[in-house]
Amino acid sequence: GPPIVKVPNLNPDLQIKIQIGDTGSNTEVGLQSNLDWFGGCSASRDKVVGVVGGFHSYISTPVASLGALFKVPQISYASSAPSLSDKAQYPFFLRTIGVDSHQARAMWSFLKLFNVPMGVLIYHNSNYGKEFFQELSSVTSQDGESFRLAPVNLKNMPNPEDWEEEEALLTLARAKKLGSKVMLWAIDKGPGLSFILLARREGIFDGSHTVLGSASLGWTLLEDPSALPAGWMFTQTDPVGPLKASLDAMWQSLTLSDLVAPEVWSYYGIDQFATPMANDTRWEAVTGKKSFGTIFDAQYAFVFAANALMNRGLGVEDIKGQTLLDALKANVSFEGVGGGVSFDANGDRVMDISIKCVRPSPVNLDSVSVLIYNPSTRTFVESVDDGIYWMDGSVSFDMPTRYTDCEPGFFKDERLSCQKCPAGLHSPGGDVRGCSACLKGTAANLPLAATGCVACAPGKYTSEDLSITCVSCFAGSFSAGSGATKCERCSQGYYQGLESSTACDACSMNENTLVLAAQSIDECQCKSGYFRMSRNSSCQECLVGMECAFGSDLSNYHARQAASRQG
Repeated sequence: GPPIVKVPNLNPDLQIKIQIGDTGSNTEVGLQSNLDWFGGCSASRDKVVGVVGGFHSYISTPVASLGALFKVPQISYASSAPSLSDKAQYPFFLRTIGVDSHQARAMWSFLKLFNVPMGVLIYHNSNYGKEFFQELSSVTSQDGESFRLAPVNLKNMPNPEDWEEEEALLTLARAKKLGSKVMLWAIDKGPGLSFILLARREGIFDGSHTVLGSASLGWTLLEDPSALPAGWMFTQTDPVGPLKASLDAMWQSLTLSDLVAPEVWSYYGIDQFATPMANDTRWEAVTGKKSFGTIFDAQYAFVFAANALMNRGLGVEDIKGQTLLDALKANVSFEGVGGGVSFDANGDRVMDISIKCVRPSPVNLDSVSVLIYNPSTRTFVESVDDGIYWMDGSVSFDMPTRYTDCEPGFFKDERLSCQKCPAGLHSPGGDVRGCSACLKGTAANLPLAATGCVACAPGKYTSEDLSITCVSCFAGSFSAGSGATKCERCSQGYYQGLESSTACDACSMNENTLVLAAQSIDECQCKSGYFRMSRNSSCQECLVGMECAFGSDLSNYHARQAASRQG
């Protein structure tokens, strides 16, 4: 069929030979393969003058260092790490994918667009997540609004088999305790699906929160479309232009035999890959799927640069190194399958960032672009007519107030940022601008960020406002009902030896205590006019001729008499 991208003034002598390799997501394989290509040690013995790839930033980074040494331009179609924009270290690196620093700025502008008081950032403790966090920290600091970003770290789990659910649960619990209902997730593809499924089980997607994920989590739509809820949003850094449909149609027309036929393997040297692919299931997986447009645009960037140099009269042997790099930056400007293709001074593609939203459809969930972010102006434009589909099921260009309201136990300060209620104060959440005091007789239900006050149980009390715990009644006192502001002392004739008591115990008949708040049964003595024959006997009325003062006890009298005789 006709070419998807037309090259103006195509030089009839332009021929580009392609060598293909696969790293198997292994850094050492990637380095060795590129070293062989750069040195002319590959199967074809031809030195390559340009590289398309790799996928992972952790592979592209050392390859970019190697490319700087050999002066070989490299265009990655998926490596988005901001550090690769450093031309002092990686002068020959370019990319057709969006850079993560632009993603991070889009997320920050998202919070500002909807006046979110504070967003919680859950970031993976990998190079991907840490660079995301650093960029977001930098841009919020530059704007003087660091308080609007609350970071929570997720342990590095690079591969699905490294998944630790208990660790992820703790991370999610810490994030929820921060009080914001708007979450930003910068999590690698490795643990991404597992974390999404965990969040679903923990109720994050029940409409109580809204989540904006990084582009890496958009891959979940391909892995398991049912995992993402309607209203889920993610940034898209692999742009889609009008020509993408033509590339998809061509790619989907391919069959397995088009990729694994012997003549194809022989021509491209596929059977000599450092990573064996003879029986690799990925061949079957890619047929009939949507294409990766940034690969196509990266390949055509080399075509446009080489064509421009040949049209200026340069020979094939001169199209390499710095000359080729300069042409890529100066002469590449075309409409690719992902939209416009050109590179800035850092080798980054000049492109907008799309915020995509998962919406229900009659057949399945589908994602549509709802907002377009321009990194240069740091502004959004709406890209749908009917509004954004939010996780609570509402459709509007305005964020539902439930997501900007504070969680119970939090209040909005003068900057409209949600803050924890101090000790002894509580809040129902929402749009409240302060916390209420827990009055005496009650205590806050949490040390900080209390959601309410609890009346002191019988046997306990608080005598001051702003209490965070109820105090036990001391021995010799009690409180009979809940909500006590003080404890009552045991009356004369009563005692209590335990703390937190709801009543006092009565002395036996004809007994009394000398003072209030007696703490022991031993303080129960015979009343005046009564005496006790022995220690364990009851008090009886004083006999004729006897004088019985308070506490009269004949056992004590006999003990004193015996002591006198011994003396």
